[in-house]
Amino acid sequence: MLNAMEASIAAAKFPAPNPGDDVGGAPVWVMPTYLGPMPADLRSRANRILGEQRESIEALEERKRVTGRHLAAIEAVPPAHPGDNAAYLDVTS
Repeated sequence: MLNAMEASIAAAKFPAPNPGDDVGGAPVWVMPTYLGPMPADLRSRANRILGEQRESIEALEERKRVTGRHLAAIEAVPPAHPGDNAAYLDVTS
């Protein structure tokens, strides 16, 4: 199971060059009904995966905030002709 989670993290960090390309993504994980105690030799590996997942969440949240700011800036630009959508946005000035 940890192998699948690590593969998923690697695929997220290094996405396929084209959206349809297969990067060996991990299947959706379903938690077993009883896992038992975690073996001591897997704890550090599992903690590293948890840390990387938290970093991924933070990075996605930041991208979400930046995208929201960009969308707000685009929406703030009035159209050249009322009722029309803006054709482009000059960001050089």
